Amino acid sequence: MFETILEILFDFFPVIIIPLYGFVIILLFRSFNYITYIGNRVDTYKDLKEKYENLLNDKTDRVLENISKKIIASGAFRDNRIKFSCFFTHKDGENLNDYKDAFAYSVSSENNEASLKIGLSDGATVSAFSKNWSDLLVRKYIKSNISDINGFKNIFNELNEIQQKYINTSRENQWWLQDAFIVSAATFLGFEINSSIRNNGINYWNSFSVGDTCLFQFRQNKLLQSFPMVNEEKFNNKPDLLTNNRDYNEKNDIWNKSKEIKGKWEKDDTFVLATDGFAKWLLGKIKHNEKCFEDIPGFKEINFRYKETENWIRNKQSSGEMQNDDITIILIQIN
Repeated sequence: MFETILEILFDFFPVIIIPLYGFVIILLFRSFNYITYIGNRVDTYKDLKEKYENLLNDKTDRVLENISKKIIASGAFRDNRIKFSCFFTHKDGENLNDYKDAFAYSVSSENNEASLKIGLSDGATVSAFSKNWSDLLVRKYIKSNISDINGFKNIFNELNEIQQKYINTSRENQWWLQDAFIVSAATFLGFEINSSIRNNGINYWNSFSVGDTCLFQFRQNKLLQSFPMVNEEKFNNKPDLLTNNRDYNEKNDIWNKSKEIKGKWEKDDTFVLATDGFAKWLLGKIKHNEKCFEDIPGFKEINFRYKETENWIRNKQSSGEMQNDDITIILIQIN
């Protein structure tokens, strides 16, 4: 439809069509930041453009299904069937350009060992360029051997240099930022689940966290583990944040406040990774012994249906039952 309109314009208004095309391409490039959580890397402009158009045309299901298919087809966990589904949406009243969460994943299988690694981050609304910072954190986690907060501490100079280059470029194009003191901040959750025939059938997972992005482990629909938050009342508007400012991190003791956890998984266990908006709601339901799986579209089947889930989220937000925030939910089940 869009291309047909452009063709008609091209036939009748050749003088204006070239500037129009240029303007559309600039808009596309300026909008690509929110696409970068979709995979470990995106190679070409064509790939980006296709994913962007899918989102614009309410075909987000296709994008999310592609992520699940890549993980399932990767060959990892070949002795088990892995189910994977994810959902993301922006705050009510905003759009995907304003979405500041980020996630990335990698899968590997080598020498009878398999691993699924996921990074999830929530860019702080009150900080500048937090989307770029949260995206940088999850990508660095996926592409490196980082397994705890010390991994980020060891490459902090590299992270800060990359983020500072982005900030400096933005300063050149936005005069009101030229003299501003800019700090980018985000929560972070790293999660890795492993399967190995050398562990006598015992399979392990590990996670570390800064802030209130959460991990839940369920077994037979019962909560087995909640990390790092264990109570809905502990959520507030001042979570611990990993920033690109060394002084802030040290003053607030961020490196030592990071939490770590390790555990075992069994067949049919379900893992839920979620940013604070959904995580708080989920803990509240569990606290009051309310069923939390049955009414979420696609949750029980580990197969989100995007539009239905988004409508369900919006209803919860408008009623005040769930806070109006960016929402990211990742479901994993190995059976």
